[in-house]
Amino acid sequence: MLPNKLNLPLRFWKAIATGNYVDLAEFGYKNLKANMKYNDDEHSLQTSENGIIAVRKCSHPQKFTDIAEWLLAFRAYMEATLIIYDLREQELNAYRDHINTLCVKHKFLAIAAYNEDRRLHLTTNRDLTLFERNIEAEGENFDVTTAKKQHSIANTHNPKSNITWHDGSQICINWNRKGCPDNNSCKRIHACLLCRKIGHLERRCFFNKQVPPKQIENQNQESNK
Repeated sequence: MLPNKLNLPLRFWKAIATGNYVDLAEFGYKNLKANMKYNDDEHSLQTSENGIIAVRKCSHPQKFTDIAEWLLAFRAYMEATLIIYDLREQELNAYRDHINTLCVKHKFLAIAAYNEDRRLHLTTNRDLTLFERNIEAEGENFDVTTAKKQHSIANTHNPKSNITWHDGSQICINWNRKGCPDNNSCKRIHACLLCRKIGHLERRCFFNKQVPPKQIENQNQESNK
């Protein structure tokens, strides 16, 4: 962290105060240094129509490569936010823990994209907070191709095929996992991820492949008695 970590560019404070989107990458250590370096480096140019154009040097923020960098940047962002909105401490702490927990199951690049979608969604929905779950952001960023540990027994050499139906349409991940919230309006196919057949979830196929056929036959005979 920077010794004078609250010496932020004015545009950062304006964005936080008005609830506009803030790129967390700009709160990374190197990016904060670059922003402070060019903070006052602004030149005004006179146009032929007596107008003024302000030109300010700025650096392109370096993207995060792991969760450790993200956590440090989020800490700086959180400290700045709490100066203006001190009542958001519990909300921001809970969101930080939520993102950290996601790293157990998913790749960081997917989590970084999910974080951007979550926080960008708040700028267009001012009544929401980071406490609320965003099903749409989860569905867009988390699926079997972003999971660290694949529990599916489907072909692992072509992850894309794991979520594609026969005609190339995408199979609904949420429907297979815990139910689709947009059941009536979902544009994805509600089919099994393993056998690509409609009418049952993937866990049925997974169970049938794990249990020996003889055991399944015995179970069926017992259920028919």
